[in-house]
Amino acid sequence: MRYYNQTNYPHVPYPTLTDLPELGRSDTTVRDAGCGLCASCMVVENMTGREFPLIDCLELSINVNANHSPGTDLTVLGPYIAERFDLDLVITDDPELLRAHLKKGYMAVACSAGDRPEELLEDDISQGNLYVLEDAVADEAIIHAVFAFIEGEDPVYLKIEQGSWMVDTEYAAVHRVASDGTVRNVLEKIMDYCKAQIPHLRIDTHEDNKVMQHVLEKYGFVRCGIVYVPDGSPRIAYELLEKSE
Repeated sequence: MRYYNQTNYPHVPYPTLTDLPELGRSDTTVRDAGCGLCASCMVVENMTGREFPLIDCLELSINVNANHSPGTDLTVLGPYIAERFDLDLVITDDPELLRAHLKKGYMAVACSAGDRPEELLEDDISQGNLYVLEDAVADEAIIHAVFAFIEGEDPVYLKIEQGSWMVDTEYAAVHRVASDGTVRNVLEKIMDYCKAQIPHLRIDTHEDNKVMQHVLEKYGFVRCGIVYVPDGSPRIAYELLEKSE
């Protein structure tokens, strides 16, 4: 069976497309967001015996605007692949239908749409977890940054590899930081607010995001290990504690 591993492609760019441009990323790679690409290539090559190079799949995904999440929306990309390789495609959330197909020797890709940032943003708003950094200019509020501030246990942080958390006490997680780039020291301002609410914070970032790592460490965050976000890609986990702890 032909196998593709997204972690083997850390230097192949795979930018993120979202319906909210301010949440898009241009620095992601196949290692960060290429799970769907690798799965698609494996399905095609193992079902048809025909080659489907990863770079061809990546280019197709970008051309049809399937590069979401960061990741790949296979509900968008899948039909194009099926047409190109003359495959029958079924998109379903029925586990019985899935099992029936697998028993027949077919293949499946699970979690085909991932978590889109615009959907996460709606969740953040509805749950009261979305915060903004704004200035008042001529009686008008100008938003310069947004972030999610979530108190309580975060499922992503339940398992950590290549290290450990410093303490296991109540904490808040900071996620989905986005800025318009017009204000200096945005992350520091955000963390000042968050730390004033609860002195124990956790956050994660891409291995390739050296700027974020530098700013976090300068602020006082400690690198604790590696965690994995819902699409399976790794993130560097950071933790901040007040000195009194």
